[in-house]
Amino acid sequence: MKVFQAFFGALKTFERTTGAMLAAQLKAHIFDRDVHHFASTLEAALFRDNIPVRIYRQLVKDVNANLPTLHRYLKLRKRMLGLAELGYEDLYAPLVSQVDRHYSVEEAVSMTLAAVAPLGPEYGKKLAHGLHADGPIFFPAPANARARTRRAHTACIPTSASTSRPVGRRLHLAHESGHSMHTLLAGESQPFPPRAMPFSSLRSPRH
Repeated sequence: MKVFQAFFGALKTFERTTGAMLAAQLKAHIFDRDVHHFASTLEAALFRDNIPVRIYRQLVKDVNANLPTLHRYLKLRKRMLGLAELGYEDLYAPLVSQVDRHYSVEEAVSMTLAAVAPLGPEYGKKLAHGLHADGPIFFPAPANARARTRRAHTACIPTSASTSRPVGRRLHLAHESGHSMHTLLAGESQPFPPRAMPFSSLRSPRH
């Protein structure tokens, strides 16, 4: 609670500056739209990465269609925590006081591979190869372990997951494996220079 209050309290002192920056950015988007004769600022923003507007709108539509599930989860979280009102900081609080469950690295790898099975055998095979060939890296780790993460654009998929919580180990492994696989697959279908992925693509669903 204190951390969030300190962070958002400090952020509020910059609200006028942030507002001015946002207004300037909006004017820049409008200028770009008009000068290059785009139909909308959205089309102009997506043009560089060759993303059709319909794809963006479909993403927004799908998110809105599934909001009831998110709202149901938030209501459940509020009830389990015994709160009258759910705050932003409450999203990070554990739902139970203690969980006596520990996952080994091997269990985390096994569960991650089982979870991605719906993505097809080829996806699972490549992920399994990367995880078993070099092994996932959980920080804190030996200093030389960091170097192995630099090979993510090649055939193997080293994955770094920073966590000190036994339960978080498998969650982080699954999440970071998605990033690694995204990079690997982009590298297989793109030459090296343009394989850098835009943020809109990098944060798209992977799991």
